[in-house]
Amino acid sequence: MTIAFYAPLKSPNHPTPSGDRRVGRLILQALKMSGAKVELTSEFRSYNKTGDDEVQDNLEQEAAAEVQRLITLYEKDGAPEVWFTYHLYHKAPDLIGPKICKHFHIPYCIAEASYAPKQEHGPWDRGLKATQEALALAGRIYVLNPDDVSCIKPYLPSWTELILLPPFLDARPYQSNLDQLDRGKWAKKLDLPENDIWAIAVGMMRKGDKTQSYEIIADSWKKLGENACSLILVGDGESRQDLEEKFADLPVPIRFAGQMEESEIADLLQNCDLCVWPGIKEAFGLAMLEAQAAGLPVISANRVGIANFIRHQQTGLLVEEGNMDAFSKAVDYLLEYEDIRHKMSFAAEENVKYNHSLQAAAQIIARSLPL
Repeated sequence: MTIAFYAPLKSPNHPTPSGDRRVGRLILQALKMSGAKVELTSEFRSYNKTGDDEVQDNLEQEAAAEVQRLITLYEKDGAPEVWFTYHLYHKAPDLIGPKICKHFHIPYCIAEASYAPKQEHGPWDRGLKATQEALALAGRIYVLNPDDVSCIKPYLPSWTELILLPPFLDARPYQSNLDQLDRGKWAKKLDLPENDIWAIAVGMMRKGDKTQSYEIIADSWKKLGENACSLILVGDGESRQDLEEKFADLPVPIRFAGQMEESEIADLLQNCDLCVWPGIKEAFGLAMLEAQAAGLPVISANRVGIANFIRHQQTGLLVEEGNMDAFSKAVDYLLEYEDIRHKMSFAAEENVKYNHSLQAAAQIIARSLPL
């Protein structure tokens, strides 16, 4: 089977790292592992940050030219058997795939489709309408976040198949050193007590939901005081200076590790004991899945998307979103009970291995692709 793969928000080849680019690459890998011949069909980015009409005009003109280029190419060399789009929504609709599918009469598949009714008649109304048109054509939608289903369902034809595709990753880098850890290296690098419990949080330090998550961690550590443990914060961004002030003067070691390469994060996670991330308005959060792959219990918010891969009281603890008191109590509980942390650690690693691995995702896709 030949598949045309397209990501309107951010190509897998985009130079700027992000969770979206990462998931796009993972889906591309899973498609290839399913046995299909997959080609990244376009680098065109349909992202309209502000909803500006002039920007949208230009994007639609560029998209029309890209559609014509692909039609010419496919008429010469043969069209793909399936079109597969990853992540479309009102700010980055798929302006290419539906037109190609209609022209060549090929199946249209989407992974991670979302629809925001509150954007109707707003700045992104044109992108929202384009998203409606794409949903109306989709034969299969792979759902990474079950929270999306209720909003997209009214725009789907009766024959659309919804397929749950739990968040996944290539777990191997996060388990490669579990039998030969070098905690002393990180203790020296981060100036941390080697025998202390290490908690870690990984996330961009940008304004909004991410900053709010960090602030809940800071308030929790202040509440726990000397009963807290060493804390490593991985990430960078415009809010870092404000956050450094927020975490100042705590009685336990707090380390800002900055932006790190994926391989460094994988190694550091394997040397930590616990992952904390409040997950404010988080869809699913790949960093928390990485932590589980490395055998870390995770404390986060009880949101549908997060509960899709963190099993409460088995691989971590889920608390009411935004409730700092509940979050701090969960941290205190896992710091106190080492045996429970160890049980959750094993369960977290097994959970990723069997339910959220690249291989598991490839099997789901292989079984469900239109023939």
